[in-house]
Amino acid sequence: MPLSPRRALWTLCVAGSIILGAPALGYAQQQHSADEARYGPPPGAPDAAGHTALSPYGASGRRQDDNDNTMASANDNEYDDNADTADNGNMNDNFVASGDEADFLRATLSDSATEIQVGQLAQQQSGSDEVRQLGARMVSESQAVMADAQHVAARYGLDAQQPASWEEQQRIADLASRTGADFDRAYLKSLVWDQRNDIADFTEAEAGLRDDVAVLANQHLSTLESELQAARDAADILGVDVD
Repeated sequence: MPLSPRRALWTLCVAGSIILGAPALGYAQQQHSADEARYGPPPGAPDAAGHTALSPYGASGRRQDDNDNTMASANDNEYDDNADTADNGNMNDNFVASGDEADFLRATLSDSATEIQVGQLAQQQSGSDEVRQLGARMVSESQAVMADAQHVAARYGLDAQQPASWEEQQRIADLASRTGADFDRAYLKSLVWDQRNDIADFTEAEAGLRDDVAVLANQHLSTLESELQAARDAADILGVDVD
């Protein structure tokens, strides 16, 4: 049956729309497939295995060092939110101390060893019971700090034996050359100065460092504060100006 001019024009328009629209439809399908391959299906849509996504691209928000992330990288500490610890069973964790954490642990180990050594000198060379008792206390409590710091340092692969700094070596040498009341004055002044610095360092570490390093600082901060007060009390009894 011959087509009327109007019907022929309508048929031609429909055919043209199909021809022109096919590439755009194909592109949209290809783009959807590319996005799904990269990000997974959109929310509520099943993937190739029939699983439905609960949220768009949810895996991208996971912490790099959590067990739910099968792509944990060697740099996962960059994404750490201080919620993991070295003994939490997370096999993806990358426990490498940052520069600040390593410096704090090394300084704590070195300072504790120094306090043990000068505390022993206090028991041997002091001229007063107050300083001898304080020295014995410093030895005992510094040994506890050192043991905990060594345990944390081992987790981070740091050497648990740290050499004394130049300042600490000078302090040890100076006190070793003194006895009696002369020793007491020098020991109490150096102890108060050292404890003030340690308290500042431990306070900063408690607030700013990660995981078990911050826990270490928190556990021993009150001990340092108590030792500082004990040193001031002994100085008051002996009439030594330490401030």
